[in-house]
Amino acid sequence: MCGEFNLYAGCDVKDDVVRKEAVHWITLIKNKLDEFKVGYHITDHMGKCPHLRLQIEGLENEEPEVRAKYKLDFVKSLLESIHFKSNIVKLDKGFFGRHPMVIPLENALHWKNKYHTREIVIEHNSNSYMRVRQDMVEKVKKTLYCTSMKNSNHTSFSASVGLNIPLLTEVFKKHYLEGQRHYILAGLTRMFKYRRYDLSQIKDVLLHLTKLSGNSQEMYKDLKDIEMNFIESTYHPVNMFKLAYGDYESARECMNEFESCFLKIGDDL
Repeated sequence: MCGEFNLYAGCDVKDDVVRKEAVHWITLIKNKLDEFKVGYHITDHMGKCPHLRLQIEGLENEEPEVRAKYKLDFVKSLLESIHFKSNIVKLDKGFFGRHPMVIPLENALHWKNKYHTREIVIEHNSNSYMRVRQDMVEKVKKTLYCTSMKNSNHTSFSASVGLNIPLLTEVFKKHYLEGQRHYILAGLTRMFKYRRYDLSQIKDVLLHLTKLSGNSQEMYKDLKDIEMNFIESTYHPVNMFKLAYGDYESARECMNEFESCFLKIGDDL
C-alpha cells in the first residue's frame, strides 16, 4: 500500500512549504515504523510529498472492502501514534479506497506530465513486511457487515440514505422468501443502482435487511449476490422480480411496493 499527504483544498500555501510539512510527517511515520521494525520503502518524484510504501502480507486474500478499511484503520492508528495535526496537509485517502487511485510506478516516469521526473526509490529499510492480523480482519468484517447497521436507529439511518427503513423492512420480509431470495436481491440491487447508490450503501441496506429477516446465516452468500448484480445490472429490476414470481403483473406489484419505500426517487425506471 502507498500513502502520502495532500494540501487542504483552498489552502493558499507555496509548494515548498507544503513539501516541508509533508516530509516532516512522513519522517515521523517512518521513525515509528522503524521503532516497530516494520519494513517499508519511500519513493519520490519531487512533488508535494514523498510516497511511503509498505506491504501487509496476507491482506490480499481478503475482500476489497475489507482490505480498504483494514489499511485505513491501520493508517489512522499510525497517525494517532505520532499525534498528527496539520493546518496545511491531510491524509490522501484516495490510496485506501476499494478502487484506489493511480499510484506512480517505481523507477518509471510519473504518469502526471507536469512532473517529467521518475518515481525514484530514495530509502528502503531492511525490516520484514508486516503480516496481516486476523483479529483485526475479523473486527473490520464485523464493522462492515454487522455493527455499522446494528447501532443505526430507523430515523437516522433512513435520513442518511433516503429510505423509509421501517416500511422497507416490512416489504422486504414479505418478498424475501425461500426460492426467490436471489431474484429479490438482484431486483433491489438494480433499483438502488439506478438511483445512484454506491455499492457500499447498497450492501449496508440489504445486509441490514437480511439480518432483520432472520437470515443472517446467508449474509456472505447474499453479499456475493449483491456484488454480482451491482456489476451485471443490464436487466431491468422488474425482469428480476418476474423471475421470482413468474409473471409481470406480480413483478410490477412487487416493484411498486419497493418503490414506495424510497423517500427520494431518482431517475424514473
